[in-house]
Amino acid sequence: MSSLRKTIVYKDGLRCSENVAWAKHVAMQLESKPNYWVPRDVIESEDESVPRSGGEWIVRQLYDVVREHLSEGQVGEWEGAEYWAQVYSGGRGLAFHLDKDEYAMKHRREMVNPIYSSVLYLSGSKTLQSPTIVTNEHYDEIEKCIVPKDFPTCSTMVFPKENRYCIFDGRCGHGVLDTNTKDEDDVRVVFLVNWWRKRPEEVHRCPDSKDDDMKNIVMVDGGEPRGRREGILELTVTPRYLLGNEPFMIGSFLQSHGILDAEDVWKEKSRPIVLMRHSGIVMIPLSLSMKNEDAPFVDGALVSREYQQSMIE
Repeated sequence: MSSLRKTIVYKDGLRCSENVAWAKHVAMQLESKPNYWVPRDVIESEDESVPRSGGEWIVRQLYDVVREHLSEGQVGEWEGAEYWAQVYSGGRGLAFHLDKDEYAMKHRREMVNPIYSSVLYLSGSKTLQSPTIVTNEHYDEIEKCIVPKDFPTCSTMVFPKENRYCIFDGRCGHGVLDTNTKDEDDVRVVFLVNWWRKRPEEVHRCPDSKDDDMKNIVMVDGGEPRGRREGILELTVTPRYLLGNEPFMIGSFLQSHGILDAEDVWKEKSRPIVLMRHSGIVMIPLSLSMKNEDAPFVDGALVSREYQQSMIE
């Protein structure tokens, strides 16, 4: 079982901030490639010549941050990490899902989750980009089903910022909400790592691309202080949480961005991390028909559970 009780966000994923642009280049090259595997002995090796690629080098850097969460006293044995990259433009999001061994699910209908899922953000410092949403909805190994059985009751919203590193329980549902952004040149780039007890079937180590990947890297000793956690703003959103203290009605919704506006979390062009507790209220992506086209940025909405049920029916 994961030792994480909630999402943790670190200020610096990579040891040297000068390597963020290089890592972004590596991620954009990986975007069209399959997911790759890197074994634990490669991750933990002190020999800098061991990594085969830029992707493996990035995983080794991130291990310095998550090492405390992978101690055998907390998670037992672990075999290595799976990594890949996602590059989105034009405000595109990603459907909510659970990370899992895709082969085991497809061929045996077996749900096998990683110990931890994690995201290294390689963009977002210059423009506000689509947030990652991590919910408390997860696969229960004993019940053999998704819980809570109705809807998630809390969601952590993490906005991208260069070199920010987010890690959470690998059983948790998560996704990326669409935005109103239409700028195709505003590219959201993330490098993703799942930390596993056992290598997922059909995920293999990458070919050797070290000569191409490593030529522009800045090799340094030391660098920025590591392991600095970022603060998370916690909000409780009740069924009476509408501006003016009016109760939620079936058919009404509140844009989650509006809640952040009301709580004044945008000070000094921040990229906030917000934990919303919303028992009795459901966070949903906004459909095109519900979006306010005049809004500069829309990420999702909170609706009553009754309204969500009526949409399903």
